[in-house]
Amino acid sequence: MGEIIVDKRGRIVIPKATRERLGLAPGTRLLLMEEQTAIVLLRRPERFTLALQGLGKHLWADVEGYLQNERGSWE
Repeated sequence: MGEIIVDKRGRIVIPKATRERLGLAPGTRLLLMEEQTAIVLLRRPERFTLALQGLGKHLWADVEGYLQNERGSWE
């Protein structure tokens, strides 16, 4: 873990070793998320549709079983 200081203009510098390890070159786009008291930086995907593809597919895996269970609970 390293320490980063926010300058007067609100900028931060990602340490060189971290940039090299993650392949962050000048111009790399990142997404910033706030998680309660934390800041999370994620590499921005080139295409969000590909990054989200398949997300939640497990939700539809056993629809019939779910329906049978729900119908059984009504009786």
